[in-house]
Amino acid sequence: PDPYRQVQAPDGESRRARQAATLARLAYARDGRIADDYVRDAHLRGESADAICLELLAPAARVLGQLWLDDRCSFLDVTLGTIRLQRSLRRLAPCFAPERPLLQAGPSALLAPTPGEQHGFGLQMAAELYRRDGWNVHAGVQPTMTGICLAAADHWFDMIGLSLGSDQWVDACADLIRHLRDTSRNPDVLIVIGGPLLSIRQDVASYVAADAVSDSHVDAPRRIRERLADGTLAV
Repeated sequence: PDPYRQVQAPDGESRRARQAATLARLAYARDGRIADDYVRDAHLRGESADAICLELLAPAARVLGQLWLDDRCSFLDVTLGTIRLQRSLRRLAPCFAPERPLLQAGPSALLAPTPGEQHGFGLQMAAELYRRDGWNVHAGVQPTMTGICLAAADHWFDMIGLSLGSDQWVDACADLIRHLRDTSRNPDVLIVIGGPLLSIRQDVASYVAADAVSDSHVDAPRRIRERLADGTLAV
């Protein structure tokens, strides 16, 4: 059978969504090179790294998670697939050379998952986009309440970005933000949340007391930097 055959999708679903669903299944196939080739071929056809990341890799990661929730693949499949998608992202990393010079003075960002979240693929992608926009990004923190708060206490960050993908971790996110306000070296740090959950729950930002919400658009880092400069918190 043709490994590039598009996965069937519900009527009305976009061609791009079908491509993401296809990539998700290829990512945990026996031969992992097929998924690599699928992403590479998209790049060779002239698609930008931004488009591949935001419109193909990120949706494919979400499809993997949904397949697991629907009991249509195993946790091992999801883990293997995510690792392969991360590998494709790393291979695109040279295309994310900073458009702005990296300045020691900032802006600086701490990016971390909400404690309990299992997969950080979207966060890894966000880190690449922020670096491309000239941010100094710290994204290797231990993903626990203690680890994230210690990092915020030890270093000055202009912005702390937290990812939230499930209702299950909303209260944990709210607790983390409360602790960050108490422990952050920068008492006026901007706390931003992002992730798939925000597309279906509009009240999350106010519930967890975040300052702003970041979408998945490629210009989100630039918009947040501008809000920091003019003091406006809504993103």
